[in-house]
Amino acid sequence: MAPWPNRVAGAEFEFDGHHVKLDPNHDDGAAIHGFFRDRAFRVLDRSPHSARLIAVHTTSPTWPWACTLAVTYTLIEHELEMDLRLTNQDASPMPCGLGWHPFFKRRLATRDSAGMVPRSARLRLPRLERYPAKGCIPVGRPARDGLTERLAVGDEIDAFAPLDDVFTRGDEPMEIDWPESDVAIRLTTDAAFNHAVVFAVSPSEPSLSEVFCVEPCTMVNDAINLHARGWQETGLRVLEPGDTLRARWALAIRCTESSR
Repeated sequence: MAPWPNRVAGAEFEFDGHHVKLDPNHDDGAAIHGFFRDRAFRVLDRSPHSARLIAVHTTSPTWPWACTLAVTYTLIEHELEMDLRLTNQDASPMPCGLGWHPFFKRRLATRDSAGMVPRSARLRLPRLERYPAKGCIPVGRPARDGLTERLAVGDEIDAFAPLDDVFTRGDEPMEIDWPESDVAIRLTTDAAFNHAVVFAVSPSEPSLSEVFCVEPCTMVNDAINLHARGWQETGLRVLEPGDTLRARWALAIRCTESSR
């Protein structure tokens, strides 16, 4: 997700004398997940275990800063490393942020050995603080609450769904495991990813009920507008001409011999 992750409320913002009107792409009128997800990427180089790609944006009414996004994927045994680099190619400062939006299966099997539906995946996210929000837009400062305490020790997705919230986080790994399948994932990030969004619909909803999302991000939802209103520690980055925002994370898979 670049050059901003998650939502910009109302699909518009003011920055450094620019009034920017983005293309709304969500039913609440927000602009979500940036525009690089819709761009064609060119392969710069590749090997049997890695690939480096780049996408280019020239200035436009909906984003008046020229910029490039480079992404590198590297596979090392059971770990996938991902590296994002957003560079301001313009002559004026550019507000920005980065994020990833992976989807995970709630269950890796439809039935366990006894014919029962397996439990949903467990999610462990230590050192969280949750933003109170309205329509996914923060309305107050982040704080610990009952949900963050549950996630700190690990809880099943179905136990707290539905959820579409944004959190601050430390640099400890985020962990997901599927108990009946003996499979686990560890998500590690660098310090740039100091926020995260967790998305999971109600288990009874027909759409997207089989998946959930854990999204490492460099800034909170609507950070550009919140920053303009004087909020501190939103995670918003302002890149000077020629500067690069880099953010990395890795996904490591562990499984037992019986689950392979």
